[in-house]
Amino acid sequence: MRAYLFGLFSLILFLSGCGVNEDVEKSSPIIEQFHNHFSTRSYDTIYDELLHPAWRIKQKKAGFAETMEKFRNLTGHYISGSRAGYKLHSSSSSGTTLIVTFNAEFSNGEVVETFTLQKRGEQYKLHGYKFTALGPLKSPKTDSA
Repeated sequence: MRAYLFGLFSLILFLSGCGVNEDVEKSSPIIEQFHNHFSTRSYDTIYDELLHPAWRIKQKKAGFAETMEKFRNLTGHYISGSRAGYKLHSSSSSGTTLIVTFNAEFSNGEVVETFTLQKRGEQYKLHGYKFTALGPLKSPKTDSA
């Protein structure tokens, strides 16, 4: 009986973990697109295509672009990075929220990025973004992008 319960418990854990991995993998293209558009200063594209409608209601496009430009001037362009962790939260009232932390290298230094993604239908949209520098960032440089 004990072996049966252990097997059943293991199966439940395995099946519940499958959905998490699928959700985490769905975040990868959004983060990649964000980095590409951020590096080329395509803030309108980020706003129009990647942002969750709730964020667009709270912040107008011009204010979003201004904030992103300040971030971009601090960090420089994106070079590389990797997912450091994630947290998935699901509720009947707020839906599914995925928070992904990303260790990233930018031309002016290294940062930890936090992407908050909110599920809209079967697709995730960016609901929040912040970064924390892991050390002093170099002085902003003028670059071609």
